[in-house]
Amino acid sequence: MNNLQLTQMPVAIAEMLIRRPVAEVFEAFINPATTSKFWFTSSSGRLEPGKQVQWDWEMYDFSVQVTVLAIEEQKRILIEWSAYGTPTMVEWIFTARLRSISSLSKSRRGSWITSGFLCGFFRAASSGSFRESSHWICAEREDV
Repeated sequence: MNNLQLTQMPVAIAEMLIRRPVAEVFEAFINPATTSKFWFTSSSGRLEPGKQVQWDWEMYDFSVQVTVLAIEEQKRILIEWSAYGTPTMVEWIFTARLRSISSLSKSRRGSWITSGFLCGFFRAASSGSFRESSHWICAEREDV
C-alpha cells in the first residue's frame, strides 16, 4: 500500500437533466454569448471542429486554451485543454429525453480529475442560464 500508482487515466462522469430541448442546450455550450452567462466570463470564439479558443474566468484571473477535437451537432462536444499543465479531455454528451427535456453527461479524463470538480460545474450551470430548469446527479465511475 505504500507505493500506489495509477495504471489508467482517471475518469469522472456527472450528469444533469435540463428541462429544455437538446438543440437549445447544445447551442448554449458552443455559443460563448450563452456559455458566459453560466460558466466562463469570456471566450475568443464559438466552438467549431479543429478550432482553438481561449476561455477566461476574470474573477479568478485564469485563462485556458481549448482545442475542439470533435463536434456532432446536438449530440457531442469533445475538447482538450491543459488547465493545470496536464492535457485533459472533456466530453459532453447531449441526449434528448422527451420533447423538452435533455440529459447532459460530462466526462473528464486526466490526472487531476474528480467527480467533485464536475459536480461543481453542474452546480454553477444550474445557478445560471439553466436555473429552475435543471437537476443534476453526480457519480464517480471507474468503468469507462
